[in-house]
This record gives sequence, C-alpha cells and structure tokens, in this order.
Amino acid sequence: MAMRTTISIDPEILEELVKATGAPSRSAALNRAAEDFVRRKKLTQLKDAWLGLETADVRPAAVAADRRRERFLERLTARGNPDGNR
Repeated sequence: MAMRTTISIDPEILEELVKATGAPSRSAALNRAAEDFVRRKKLTQLKDAWLGLETADVRPAAVAADRRRERFLERLTARGNPDGNR
C-alpha cells in the first residue's frame, strides 16, 4: 500500500538517485533507496548482534594490531635486507 507524502529533497540528488537506481520514476527510486538503507541497517544490526561487538569495540583492537604489524616490519627492515632494499 502506497502513501502520498510531500518531502523536500535536493533535485540534483534526486535525479542522480533515479539514474543510479535505474528506476522508472522518482518515487520508485526513493523507494529503492529507502529499502536499501533499511536492509543495510538491519544487516549491520544483525552482524553486531551475532558478533556481540559494536564497531567501536573493534576499532581499538584493529589499531593495536596495525601498530604491532608496523613494529614487526620495522624490526625486519632494521636487520638489513640482503638485496640492499628497504
């Protein structure tokens, strides 16, 4: 069931959305974009619930792992490379 409503939207964004979705009308393009947004949000919530982690919980661990990897690579290159390249 469709509902008529009035919204304010940047006309350039709307036309770009219509082209990007390939929808036959502005309404269809907005519906596709809204459906896609809701689907992505649900997938993110499902992923977070399944992992039991929030994105903010993962970030510090990823940064720490990156730092460890960088230190490891620095130690390797500090030992010297037989090819003479760093």
